[in-house]
Amino acid sequence: MLGDPLVYSFHLDPTMARVGLPWCAQGTQPEFVKPEAIPEQVKPFLSLADVEDILDRLNRIFHETGCPPLPLFITPFLVMVLASLPIIIMAWTGGVPPLGFGVFVLVFPAFFICIGIFFWSVAVRKNKISMAISSWNRFRTVFLNTTFNMRLF
Repeated sequence: MLGDPLVYSFHLDPTMARVGLPWCAQGTQPEFVKPEAIPEQVKPFLSLADVEDILDRLNRIFHETGCPPLPLFITPFLVMVLASLPIIIMAWTGGVPPLGFGVFVLVFPAFFICIGIFFWSVAVRKNKISMAISSWNRFRTVFLNTTFNMRLF
C-alpha cells in the first residue's frame, strides 16, 4: 500500500468549535465534505454509495470524539478559585490557620484531569478513525490511506 498511486483525495473541512462540552455539546467538528458526484478517475474503483458510507462513518467519529478546549481548560481555574476563596477569606480574618492554603494542593489535580480528558479524546478519535479505515479497507481493492496528521487546536 505504501507505493500505491493516489487516485483521489477527499476534502476535509478542518473547522472546529473552540467552545463546547465533550460528550454532549461538541459544536462544529472537522468533517469530510461529501462530493456531489464521483470524479471520473474514481468511478472505476468506487461508487458514490461507497464514498458516502465511509465519509459518514468518519464524520460521525469526528463528532462523537469532539472535545473543544473551552470551557474545559478554564474549569481547573474556576474550581481552584471557588474552593480557595472561602478559605483565603477565613485565613485573612484569622478563622483558619495558614495551612488552609493547602486547598491549592488538593485542587491542583483538576488541571491534570482536564488535560487528560482532552488528550484521551484525541487518542480515541485517532484510534476510531484508524479502525474504521482498516475495516473498510479489509474488503476493498482500493485502499484509503490511513496516514493523517491531527491538529490539536
